[in-house]
Amino acid sequence: MGLSKADLVFEYYIGWGANRFSALFYGQDCDRIGPVRSIRRVDGHIGSLYQGVVGSTGGDGNEVLPYLWNYIPGRFFTDKYLCPGVCDDGRNYVYSVFGDSSALSNYFTSQGYGLENPDLGGMAFSSAAPEGGEAGASAWVSFGAGEGADFVYDETSGKYLRFAMDETTSNIYSPSVDQNTNEQLAFSNLIRFSGMEKLIRSPGKPRIPKNLSSSSMGMESLSCSNLETPGSF
Repeated sequence: MGLSKADLVFEYYIGWGANRFSALFYGQDCDRIGPVRSIRRVDGHIGSLYQGVVGSTGGDGNEVLPYLWNYIPGRFFTDKYLCPGVCDDGRNYVYSVFGDSSALSNYFTSQGYGLENPDLGGMAFSSAAPEGGEAGASAWVSFGAGEGADFVYDETSGKYLRFAMDETTSNIYSPSVDQNTNEQLAFSNLIRFSGMEKLIRSPGKPRIPKNLSSSSMGMESLSCSNLETPGSF
């Protein structure tokens, strides 16, 4: 919940057929964001790009947290007791921790990490669609067998509406709804990336988490105004 108030939303694959969201709040705040989960390596890259601060409930102490200090040193929180910035609502479940963007920003500002004039390059799209595009009415992003997200262009609103089929929808193809507003998630522009995975085994852990390797990521396509344009970077 809370994604409809974010300026940018990043959705990425974390392995085992699962995904995570990282939402960037700048133009407006939200006092209930979540559920908040553990931090990942890619969050360090996103935070570095926008000089952001990141709230989370924890992270791998061997392979993730030391890595993040290279990109967002001191600008990430890894616990659920920074109330109201990152706080458990009392149920003490994995899905019962929520964030407050204004409170989180105030905390990091008090720690000396506030920015009066952040660099906002890359925060906006041109109002004109790229030339040479093809019709791009929808984009299906798969995270595993029978699970994924579908972004369908809506002519009336000019937005890409998100649908999903995963554990949150009981594996039934359904609209993705922001529970704060009870409205379907809708996005003005959509960029789809592909990248190689880097396998990391943490000592003492039987599972092998998969993390995006930022050095090998590339853009597959950009969708804007119902047009799809291939590209790379």
